[in-house]
Amino acid sequence: MFIVDLECCNGHQFEGWYDDRAEYEQIRADGDLTCPLCETDDVRRRLTTGAAKTSKTREKQERYNEIPDHEYEFVGKSFADRAIAMVEGREAPAPIAGLINDEDTERLKEKGVRHFPMGVVDTGPDPEDIH
Repeated sequence: MFIVDLECCNGHQFEGWYDDRAEYEQIRADGDLTCPLCETDDVRRRLTTGAAKTSKTREKQERYNEIPDHEYEFVGKSFADRAIAMVEGREAPAPIAGLINDEDTERLKEKGVRHFPMGVVDTGPDPEDIH
């Protein structure tokens, strides 16, 4: 697994996950590297301190990567609200993925909602608001 920190020209920061460096380089060379928030292809690699991932974190990432996209619903910025509603019994439990910011992370923690951040940093508008 090759994980790289990226940033687009609009300041959106996110991680790219690839099987290996060669796959990343090929996608970049083909011009298919785009921001998941605004879809621009003006993306560059961010300099990082190279934080080590624990084996437990790697295991969670690998399990998540094995879930086919059709087995969960992408709920965008409503992730925190939906997850809290599920924990509180106001909504039926379901597999979801979405976007959260620091405030959402704190709310989820306060409510005892277990979640696993997957690397996209929400620094801009919801993709639906752009088009």
